[in-house]
Amino acid sequence: MPRMKITVYFSALLLVLVVIFAMYSERAVVYAELDSLKLLPEPEPLTEIYLNDSLGLPATIGSGQTVPFSFNIHNIEGKAEDYSYLVYMVSADGTMTGMASGSVALADNTSTTIAESYRFAKAVSPSAPMTVFIELPDFREDLHFVLPSRESSGQ
Repeated sequence: MPRMKITVYFSALLLVLVVIFAMYSERAVVYAELDSLKLLPEPEPLTEIYLNDSLGLPATIGSGQTVPFSFNIHNIEGKAEDYSYLVYMVSADGTMTGMASGSVALADNTSTTIAESYRFAKAVSPSAPMTVFIELPDFREDLHFVLPSRESSGQ
């Protein structure tokens, strides 16, 4: 009886090795079949947009103050892309003020930094927080940050 057990185990091991060898030698066919069944992971096209120094933004803003900031666009789409961007500010009452716009061409897996700044007019004293939006409209990507005013923060 023990000899029969050994023969069964050996046969099973031999069968597993033959299957592994066959799959390895025909791995291109196996890979193509798995890919056609959508069982293999596919790269996801992606664009990153982020602020470079969010901690460097001012805690409050006032009239006559210039607020510099920069943002980064990183292309991981798998191909070269042209990025149009819009930078605008929205006040608490919904008033929208354009700040900048432009476009940049990026090869795959490259990035660029775009520096912007906005000077609040001396005659204008923001009494409520301002929200700055940075949009990549063609990619439906955006980010925003809030700049609290001195007047609304109690300073």
